[in-house]
Amino acid sequence: MAKNVLGNKLKKLRKEKKLTQAELSKALGFSDNYIAKVESGVKPSMETFRKLVDFFQVPIEYLVSENEDNTAAIPVRNKEIFEVLMKVDKMEHEDQELVLGVVKVIMKKNKFQEQVKKNED
Repeated sequence: MAKNVLGNKLKKLRKEKKLTQAELSKALGFSDNYIAKVESGVKPSMETFRKLVDFFQVPIEYLVSENEDNTAAIPVRNKEIFEVLMKVDKMEHEDQELVLGVVKVIMKKNKFQEQVKKNED
């Protein structure tokens, strides 16, 4: 992440909730200075990402993207999906396209099933 995007976003979110670094660290179960380290550029663990997403109710994309708009995305509530998405993000582009294709097929199936159910009602 160039320019410490995560650190800047975390600081912004923390200040919006009027929390000190130590207060946020304690709320998330970390040592007093851990959030200060993350805000200064230390790369957090997946568990930390999960805790931040849950605490601030923002999508992971918001925390790692330079884009300031988080209104269009929703938080990932299923931890297993979050972990899979992080793994997919590290795959080669060709494999990502395959995963995306499978997801799109499943989404079309669900949309079709919803339409059938709607027509039955």
